[in-house]
Amino acid sequence: MSFDVDEILRGKRNGWLPDLHVTTNFDFQSLAEGIRQDRSRIAEAMEELAQRWAKDKPSFAEVLSDELNSLATANIGAIKHAVDQTQQGIANADWLQVVDGTGHKVVRQLNQLRAFFEQRGVATDASAVEVVKFWRWDGNHGLPHHRISSYLFAACARKMAADQRKPPTRGFMNDVRTISTYAPYVDAMFVDNECAAFLAEKPLSTDLKFKAKIFSLNSRAAFLEYLDQIAGRATGEVRVYAKTIYGYDAHSRNHCGSHAPRSILRSAAA
Repeated sequence: MSFDVDEILRGKRNGWLPDLHVTTNFDFQSLAEGIRQDRSRIAEAMEELAQRWAKDKPSFAEVLSDELNSLATANIGAIKHAVDQTQQGIANADWLQVVDGTGHKVVRQLNQLRAFFEQRGVATDASAVEVVKFWRWDGNHGLPHHRISSYLFAACARKMAADQRKPPTRGFMNDVRTISTYAPYVDAMFVDNECAAFLAEKPLSTDLKFKAKIFSLNSRAAFLEYLDQIAGRATGEVRVYAKTIYGYDAHSRNHCGSHAPRSILRSAAA
């Protein structure tokens, strides 16, 4: 089974972009408090886990194995959380909480996988069991998002086990989620120093194969050099966009001669 994005999708990736533009006037401030609560809850759970690693001192291999084999347990736990969230929302007449619970990504995944198995002959009353079996399948160890996040957790555990008293930052889980999701598909990522250091360590640097070049504040010179390379390949069309977006005329003597500033071209090219 291949997890390559262009083999998974049907048709041309992002083929709708030239034809469809979606805007919304939804007031996202109404979601802010819930997002903050989720961030705090996840950060507290991560800190508790980090302290347990510091105390128990598991090996990198032990944590990696646990994480790679945790997909079924984690998904079942997420479903239970979504059910609790839905029930609380109903009890509190909070429709946003109900929508969040019933529309949780793991609930959607469960329903989609059940439908997939049922279309192929699995009985309706047995499809949920088959989904759990699929979640426990060793082949999921190669799922890019799951593999990258498992290695990052193992690297964090190794750091804590080495008597590192400082737990991960409060945004660590968001960093792991973002890197795991996008690193296989984007050209480059600018991440925090902590995660960049983990990805540069072995075996992460040798075992993880993804498309993105990783940069952080500790490698800002290399990042600027990378952007310079992009700017140097900028076409005439991109330079026109730079003028349109930033109001800079590359041929005007009023703007530092005949060459656009690197910062403008880097931004436009990127």
